[in-house]
Amino acid sequence: MPLEPYSVIFPENDEPVMALQLDRKTGKIPKGAYGFIEFYCTDKGCDCRRTTLFVLNEKKQEKAVISMGFDPDDDLAGPFLYDFTSSRPMPASFWIFLSN
Repeated sequence: MPLEPYSVIFPENDEPVMALQLDRKTGKIPKGAYGFIEFYCTDKGCDCRRTTLFVLNEKKQEKAVISMGFDPDDDLAGPFLYDFTSSRPMPASFWIFLSN
């Protein structure tokens, strides 16, 4: 599944990057700024109906990858964190932002 950022798919749209500024440590998430970059599947034969958010810190380091399935009848409906990020101490802490 080829993923492209929203800004590449819609270059004429000047949507700002969703950002979060933490003034203090929250759970295991350190103080700092985090950007949420939206990616979408661009495979014309794919009907996955999902978006993927890459969570980056101020140094543009990937801190979590969150996927959101929009088909309620799909086994992968709703938000989830990709397993390959679970070896890092921080990703599970980003659930707080999905539940609020």
